[in-house]
Amino acid sequence: MKSKFIRAIGLPFWLIKKWYRKSKYDFWLENLNKKWRKKNPHNNVYLQAPFPDNSLIDIVSVGNLTSGVVNVNYYKTGDEYLSIGNMCSIATDSKFILGGEHHQNCLSTIIEAMPGFSKGHIVVDDDVWIGSGVTIMSGVHIGKGCIIAAGSLVTKNTPPYTIVGGVPAKVISRRFTESIANKLLSINLNKITKDNFKDYKALLKIPLNENNVDEIVAKINEL
Repeated sequence: MKSKFIRAIGLPFWLIKKWYRKSKYDFWLENLNKKWRKKNPHNNVYLQAPFPDNSLIDIVSVGNLTSGVVNVNYYKTGDEYLSIGNMCSIATDSKFILGGEHHQNCLSTIIEAMPGFSKGHIVVDDDVWIGSGVTIMSGVHIGKGCIIAAGSLVTKNTPPYTIVGGVPAKVISRRFTESIANKLLSINLNKITKDNFKDYKALLKIPLNENNVDEIVAKINEL
């Protein structure tokens, strides 16, 4: 019956099988994101993964006002987790690799002989910008206020309020002086939500310097 149907529509079986798998995945992803959005009305994030698994919702947490597509590669090692803070911006084609690390001192690199492992949770602090094509490996902690340049491979922790880039990613420059950065660390961005964002918006877009940082931080903390 199946072969008659295939001959009738004039398409090769491999193409129909590929289309079916993609349709099945798209259906799963749509339903997963419906559940995710219901659980996460406080942000504007959608999930993506290489294969269907509903447990993905349980290993990802995202804070207020963060936006973008969180593309997660995970391998069910039991110790994988992704935590993303508030007010982060994540490019659609960036990727978080929660596991799949391999020992490099074995005789062979074949996957069947070398089960993957995770180096630990990925933690992204508040107000981080993750550019297009960025890959972040397991065990990495991205500091508050960092900007990750497009195409970077992040394998190590990044200090707060730095601009990092490259393969592997390294600190390119600091966004602010150490004095300003330390003052910004005192701001609790968790209190800024969709409901009250308009009260903070004007303050958040003011260019900072040593002369105005104290006043701006004080106003944000008072609101």
